[in-house]
Amino acid sequence: MMILKNLEFHRSVEGKDAMYRNCGAPNSILIEPTSTEIIIPLLAQTEAQFPRCYKRLKEVYGQSREFRYLAARRFIKCNCGEFDNVLDVDDNGLIHPELVTCPMRGECLDEGIICLPERETGLTAREKEIAQLVAKGMSNEEIARMLFIGIDAVKSHVQNCLRKLNLHCRASLSSYITQMNS
Repeated sequence: MMILKNLEFHRSVEGKDAMYRNCGAPNSILIEPTSTEIIIPLLAQTEAQFPRCYKRLKEVYGQSREFRYLAARRFIKCNCGEFDNVLDVDDNGLIHPELVTCPMRGECLDEGIICLPERETGLTAREKEIAQLVAKGMSNEEIARMLFIGIDAVKSHVQNCLRKLNLHCRASLSSYITQMNS
């Protein structure tokens, strides 16, 4: 599965359609029901990073034959609506929802679920603790000494973090945690 990186999503000028632009590309591309090359990885990343949001999108649009398209379009319109040259998906594949203009702001039942969803990492409390220490630049040995656990336990927790977050190295984990905390 391809991981989306370095993308800016936005609504069309009319506000009806969802579009995207790769970092550095001159033009945006309209997302259509057949745009599976962008829709499928976007929904996979949404499900991984915002499972409550994905579940709600499935409840709302799951009966439609165009579920993927409608769910992706709604996610973009509710979280990445402005063409602002601030990447909505960064180099690590982390989606950064934005506060967008919406006439339903403050009364939408899906606010905090579909609109501005909370990120869920799926990490255990210990994995989060170790990921925070990795982000502070600590080595496995330093973490093991500090937490009074074995070096193999630290390595295992770090590997679990990488797998759960779909990251490939400690530097990516460190960057991810730093971005989560900002």
